[in-house]
Amino acid sequence: HIATNSGITLDNIIGLTNTKTILFEAIKLHIKFPKLVEDKNELSTSVLIFGPPGIGKTCLAKAVGVECRMPIISVNDWEYQSKYLQFTEKCVESLFRFACQQQPCILFVDDIDGLLGQRDDSRLEASFLPDLNERVALLKTFLNADTHDCSIHENEWIALAEQTNNYSTADIMIVCRDASFTSLRQLISATHFKRIPNLKLDSPHERWFICSSGDPNAKQITINETEPAELYVPPLTMSHMLAALPRINPSINEIDMAKYKALAETFGEEN
Repeated sequence: HIATNSGITLDNIIGLTNTKTILFEAIKLHIKFPKLVEDKNELSTSVLIFGPPGIGKTCLAKAVGVECRMPIISVNDWEYQSKYLQFTEKCVESLFRFACQQQPCILFVDDIDGLLGQRDDSRLEASFLPDLNERVALLKTFLNADTHDCSIHENEWIALAEQTNNYSTADIMIVCRDASFTSLRQLISATHFKRIPNLKLDSPHERWFICSSGDPNAKQITINETEPAELYVPPLTMSHMLAALPRINPSINEIDMAKYKALAETFGEEN
């Protein structure tokens, strides 16, 4: 069903600071400042909120709908499966089709682990990890290295590839996404900006740059008080990547890799 407006905002929810920030970045930032995020490596607009019952997961989802002024399609696993029984996969497909018809909207699936059910191991494909050169290529691709949005030197690419040993392609993509958002987080948390001429040929003639409160040209504002087109987004640097790496661990451990290699030796070839 489409949930009604609860009147609850993220500011009304006590605690869960990191979760609220992630929800802001994944959803509200796309609505409020679409131009800032459209080129950031296809940043995800999906969020998995997990934890024991009663910690505020459903309340958070409803608050996001209020913040974004968007309808929430709320689905409960127990109600859904009891209604459709054996037709889970087809009905999930119809659910997402309905959500597409209602967009922009928020699709909130409560207890999604029950809806998804057991994973079929027969669908699992063992694709082995990229080597050093492949990781360099992946990093450059995911970070749009040829654009002005990225400021990483050639020797730094090698260093990053060395630090992502045992990372899968998906792991590397997640690291890049997290790093891409680091520069945006600087904008989100900034309290002082100053106007500087835009050196690019495109308009506008001036842009808002982040500055310290002690800067003589500083103005105390937040990004909510600016026009998206006038904001200067700092380029992604090596420091952003180094900050993201500790937050994203490899999803495949050495024990898993040993199993995959054993399977490859027995039944197939290692990629």
